[in-house]
Amino acid sequence: MPFDRSARLDALARHLPFGVDDFDAARDTFVTWRRTGAEADRQTAQLWAYCYVVWYFYGKFARERTGGPSDLDGVIERACRRTFRSMESVRDPERFPQFVSVVCRNVLLSYRARRRPTVEMDDHLVPVAASEADGLDRVLVRRLIVRAIGALPPAISEVARMRLLEGRSYQDVAQATGHPLATTRTYYSKALARLRADPDLRALHPDGPLVGADDDSSKAETGGVRSARP
Repeated sequence: MPFDRSARLDALARHLPFGVDDFDAARDTFVTWRRTGAEADRQTAQLWAYCYVVWYFYGKFARERTGGPSDLDGVIERACRRTFRSMESVRDPERFPQFVSVVCRNVLLSYRARRRPTVEMDDHLVPVAASEADGLDRVLVRRLIVRAIGALPPAISEVARMRLLEGRSYQDVAQATGHPLATTRTYYSKALARLRADPDLRALHPDGPLVGADDDSSKAETGGVRSARP
């Protein structure tokens, strides 16, 4: 693999008081800094964001093979610069991890758009389609789905949790909840409609729904969350 992120990321992450995948801690640190202005919290929030950016782009470049080290360093620098200069103006501090993820996604899309004409001339460098959720992205998406499900009305939240997070069939859900099968399907459809309209989920993946499957065999790779189908 031409891009080994482990050494660089480990060197950075050992200075964090929490893991790179601990989005709750990153959010809380950022919220505290915005409330108190404590320099230590600002530095920790910046370090976490930098670690996430490094993780994100090393993974994308290794999988897609779309550029060299100079390109990689360039997109990391752009994403970090955009993140750091916007930290004081993030409208909802509670969504700081989502904000950083969206910055990374936008920088990557801009890089792909600029590079596409030259990439397509080299069979060895044609980008492959990115998965909807990968690594830490997938962890973040799952956290957002769990939170969004918890905010639904109780009846449809229970059905969505069993279907999306536990991967249970309609029959199992209907039996567990005591709802008729038709009602269970209706509740699930209502839950999906609300989740697909969730602003955090749409911000991360505006080009398609993150959740939703009508059959009982299409589980995603991560923890029972079902993959999107058009």
